[in-house]
Amino acid sequence: LFTDIINGQLFWPDGVTEIFDGDYVLADNVSYGLRFLPSKDLNHETVLLDGANPEFSFTVRSAGSFDDRALVDTPVTVHITVLSANDPPILDPDEDYHFTGLYIFDAVSTVTNWGDSVFEIVNKGFSDIDEPYKATRANMGMVILSADDTQGDWQWSDSSGRNWHHFPKDLSPVRPLLVRAGLEDRVRYFPRVENGMPLDDVAWTASITFRAWDGASGHITGSRGRWFVAEGYPVNAPLHSTAGYNGSYIPPSPQLLVPFNYPPQTTMSSP
Repeated sequence: LFTDIINGQLFWPDGVTEIFDGDYVLADNVSYGLRFLPSKDLNHETVLLDGANPEFSFTVRSAGSFDDRALVDTPVTVHITVLSANDPPILDPDEDYHFTGLYIFDAVSTVTNWGDSVFEIVNKGFSDIDEPYKATRANMGMVILSADDTQGDWQWSDSSGRNWHHFPKDLSPVRPLLVRAGLEDRVRYFPRVENGMPLDDVAWTASITFRAWDGASGHITGSRGRWFVAEGYPVNAPLHSTAGYNGSYIPPSPQLLVPFNYPPQTTMSSP
């Protein structure tokens, strides 16, 4: 007899046939073990509203029949340890991810073009079940998969704009750029200048494609990501069994286009 299944579901060894509170099960049917599925988003490190951590357990009693006539009242309670896992961060696709618009001659000036805070870009639509929603910068960042640099250069800074570094030229989903959302992490677009003038109107719009990153691996801004596939799942073998880009799984959602929000061309025709 199975009773008191707490904070999860119990199954036969096939992982399909569920055992409910009060079920009698033949010993032969579970001789190869049981499977326990913890409740969604719960593990031993979860803090409940009362400040306690959840328990995971079930109780078994021997019985000589499928009713309580031959029930042996010597219960055995099985306690289960549920470890936390690194869940994927999520970006809300309905949010508007954009950079601050600049007058074109300000955009090509190192004095006026300070770029945008990575945190301000991703914070509006970022969530991670492993951390309180939008709680800190520590669990936020972006994995930059590609950048339109046909008429200008993309740069990143981890020093609040005191020093800037160019995006790698070989950006790709399998070799992305990792950028954290710390206090000093920024990204900017710098239109290319020829003969003292920014390139024509096509330079006034550029974009990058990125996905969410939770920074779980501890890599710093400017690190390069690596994508692994093992048994059909994206993993980073040296770091986490359920990881993707350098320690944080990137969900297979559509890539998000981030426009660099320059004013329309009509407003740029005069200084």
